Amino acid sequence: MEETEFLQTVDAVLRGVAVLAGIVGVMVLLRPQIQRFAVPVQDLVNGLLMGLLAVVAMTVPVPLEPGHLVDLRIIPLLLAAPSSGLAAGTLAAAAAAAASVLWADGPLPGLSQVALSSGFGLVMAWRMGWRWTGRRQVVGFKLRHVAELAAFAPFAAMLPELHWGDLAAPITPQYQANWLLHLVLLAGATFAVGAILAAYIRQMSMEALMATAREQLATIAANIPGVVYRRGFGPDGGIEFRYMSARAREVLGLDPDAVIADPQVFLSRINTDDLAVVTQAIQLASARRSGPVISEFRVTKPDGSVVWIQARSQINPVASEQAGETLAEGLALDVTARKHAELAAGQSRLEMLWAQDHDPLTHLPNRRMLSRLCAGADMTGQGMLMRINLRDSSLVNELFGGAAGDLRIIEAGRRLTEAAPAGATVARMGGDEFAVVVPGGTAMPDPQRLVGTLVEAVGAPYRLSGQLVPMRLDLGYAIRTDAEVDPDRFIQMAGIALEAARTRELPAAVVFTPQIQESRQQRRLFDQAIEAAIASEGFTIVWQPVVSAPGRRLLGREALVRWPRPDVGEVGPGVFVPRVEAMGLWPKLDTFVLRRACREAAAWPEKPWISVNMSPGWLAVGDLVGEVKVALADSGLDPSRLWLELTERALVEDAPKAAEEIRQLNALGVRVAIDDFGAAYSSLSYLDKLPVAKIKIDKSLIDDIEASSRSRDIVTAIVDLCGRLEVEVVAEGVETLEQFEWLAAIGCTAIQGYLTGRPAPVPPPVA
Repeated sequence: MEETEFLQTVDAVLRGVAVLAGIVGVMVLLRPQIQRFAVPVQDLVNGLLMGLLAVVAMTVPVPLEPGHLVDLRIIPLLLAAPSSGLAAGTLAAAAAAAASVLWADGPLPGLSQVALSSGFGLVMAWRMGWRWTGRRQVVGFKLRHVAELAAFAPFAAMLPELHWGDLAAPITPQYQANWLLHLVLLAGATFAVGAILAAYIRQMSMEALMATAREQLATIAANIPGVVYRRGFGPDGGIEFRYMSARAREVLGLDPDAVIADPQVFLSRINTDDLAVVTQAIQLASARRSGPVISEFRVTKPDGSVVWIQARSQINPVASEQAGETLAEGLALDVTARKHAELAAGQSRLEMLWAQDHDPLTHLPNRRMLSRLCAGADMTGQGMLMRINLRDSSLVNELFGGAAGDLRIIEAGRRLTEAAPAGATVARMGGDEFAVVVPGGTAMPDPQRLVGTLVEAVGAPYRLSGQLVPMRLDLGYAIRTDAEVDPDRFIQMAGIALEAARTRELPAAVVFTPQIQESRQQRRLFDQAIEAAIASEGFTIVWQPVVSAPGRRLLGREALVRWPRPDVGEVGPGVFVPRVEAMGLWPKLDTFVLRRACREAAAWPEKPWISVNMSPGWLAVGDLVGEVKVALADSGLDPSRLWLELTERALVEDAPKAAEEIRQLNALGVRVAIDDFGAAYSSLSYLDKLPVAKIKIDKSLIDDIEASSRSRDIVTAIVDLCGRLEVEVVAEGVETLEQFEWLAAIGCTAIQGYLTGRPAPVPPPVA
């Protein structure tokens, strides 16, 4: 290198260092503002390093041939943003651009390369989920991203060298000889460096996740009332502990680190009579690949006391495969108190009876014992039974895992036991349901006060691993005043009250009454009758005419469903339609009404239009367009005669999807009307967004037009605006001549209501 070139290189390096020092200084001065964006400092440091690499690539280029240099600044500028974020990419670009300007006496073509490579890197980072405020849904820096960057690298290098105005020499002269080699070198180098960087980032992410998982495991283990451990086998086949929680000091009286270093510190303290049990359990756990193995044995603590330990262990196949050895994870609990009680009454008999009458997780009485406690032999006179159900169990298991769900159940049982009055018994019915039996007598507390006490005691959130786990509950209770009540019936009474509480949106406590039972029974029969009516097409169609104003000429008819329930009489739609929707039977009922209405209308001698109400659920999960096609094909009805009525709420909740459904219906020739306009949202703004051709003003607005000037103004505004938008208007619920004449006077041309015609069957055509 000649002296001039050497001095130029030194000068460029010094300028590059000055650029980086300036950027670092600005970052220090703007540190409070940078912290507000929550951008990790490591990402900014990575951006500076990428910028430094770009500056080095400018000052120490790679020679390709005499007179031409391969500028590798593109590689770090392409990779900065996808690997470390938008802020890092911008910082690297700023450093490279500043150094490029300081390197020469004037702007260089290299600035174009800096802009192109940095810009594409920022676009790629945005697509990956990077944002200026930090990470948000970042998908990870993967090889496909590296491949895209490598594919773009030649373009970033080549585009600034093209001479678009000179077709004779479109490429810079030094590019003409080895341009292909240059581009291949850039692409290959970009892919190689990017692949290495992606692998490094992935490794760092995995290490961070593992560190977080270890911290969470340690926190959880510290809150579990037992010793959490992981064991394997040493080279000689002996047991070795890979992990043991700090609870070993409390439960076993041993230092967990000492046990990990030398397993004999623990194994030597197992009672010799129980060694065979422990050995068998270890062998069984090693042979079994699913389900826990439970063993119980005695351990002598350093202070000489003997404790009974219940060990529940299970092979972890994932960890075993990764480690290349058989690893088992387990939980050791101190069950000394229970074992002493069992041994005092005769161990073999008590174990059998205890297992029959108690829940293995909470050690509380189970449903079998609850039935016995509710029998007259155990409760005389007045008694009280509460059944309690924890809410959100599925959500807790999903968010925190099954082990956390079990701990939540155990905690609920503990809280109930502590809060229950003297003489009461707490039982676990199964799943997330408990029961509290309070015997009768003069000492029985006030029921409502007792219920409030239990709800308050159990309902407080449970802190687990630094997070609050919800403990919301529903409670149903029954009070027995007759000692002759069957115990199963007593349990059923409380269960009926609990089911009534579960149906409420918020947690509630409900007492059993005969009215609740009667209501549930009637609803069950009602639901069964609805199912039978839908299956047998036991519903009928009546039609209400829509006439013109003021001439009262027939324009169309609206199909209305009716249910002539056998032995009961006609049931109004306001009664059975909500139950149909709650039971999820609305698709079957709507399909029946739509097809029946189309068939009847197709047979009329006159050809007015018809309208059919459709459930809001069609826009969410149903195939409305498909059902309409089937109904039209089956009946032969002219599509232009069919109107579908949908409520405001159904259309507004997902306006884009609703608009698309309406366009597809319009393509068939079917039109859509907004039903009950004014009953819910009452917004005219979406008339411009949804391709509806008609609105039906709700009866609630029509009822008030004679007495309320405000209602008249609203209706007038609706009619006037719809006229300007060429949207038809139908006034529903018109019952007086005064309403009819006023509506006709303001320009409402379609009227529906009892004044102009009540719902009735349309006589079939004369043969």
